[in-house]
Amino acid sequence: MWSHLSRTKPSKAVMCRETRLQGRNGSRTLALAKDSDNSNNLPWATVEYYTKKQERLMDKFGNLIHNERTVKEPAAWTHDAKMAFAIQVLAREFPNVTEEELRKRLLQLQALLPDLKPGPSVKPADLVRVAARLHTAAENLLILRDELPNLNVSCLASGWPQLLLADPERLTTDLQEVKSLLSGCGPAAFRELLEEFPHLLLPANAVALLDNVARLFELGGEGEDGRELGRTRAAQMLGSQPSLARSAVPLVSQTRGERDPEYLADTTRAEV
Repeated sequence: MWSHLSRTKPSKAVMCRETRLQGRNGSRTLALAKDSDNSNNLPWATVEYYTKKQERLMDKFGNLIHNERTVKEPAAWTHDAKMAFAIQVLAREFPNVTEEELRKRLLQLQALLPDLKPGPSVKPADLVRVAARLHTAAENLLILRDELPNLNVSCLASGWPQLLLADPERLTTDLQEVKSLLSGCGPAAFRELLEEFPHLLLPANAVALLDNVARLFELGGEGEDGRELGRTRAAQMLGSQPSLARSAVPLVSQTRGERDPEYLADTTRAEV
């Protein structure tokens, strides 16, 4: 049902105060007319209508809470319900681990990495998969701390939990290669880049970032030597302006494969 505007007497201005009522199928808004001496308000009134717009979290004064989770949880589909459902489904992928064992490992994982929580970049299923491979995750966490002592590895893992599921030997090799590629950025910019874009810990993504910066600012040349020169200059430019990475970071890594493959092929054609 849509809102309906109706004209009232033009000689008298009215104001509306809204009373929000929770309906079963959505929000119910009732607009009530109120006499006022303010002649600048147009004479209008609304009748009650229904909307499917999601309710937002508000403080006691009615102001929206400014964070990344402003939508109220549905009564039945809460974060705990999502986690319980993920445990039931993914327990079939790990026949040697029971649901009760997965719940215990999730508690251990929370103590090990307090920043790793469900959110925009971490799904409940990701947490369950990491908990199922808790020994590998702990080993990879030690590798991250050894190779990147100046970075908050808990923040890195929460931004990209796939790091904890990688092969430990492959992870060590990748970290050393990425440090070599981005060494020209300097320690401060290196830390800022990885904390904002943890997926740059994959060498292919770091190379794509440097190539994009070199292409956008025409820093490279022809042939293999020209590409290497462009990457060196791009790393130096990122060292002075790390924010440039926001316009040059690879789109494939940003989407994490969640979009249609054909769409990704079209939008990243210039990066290939």
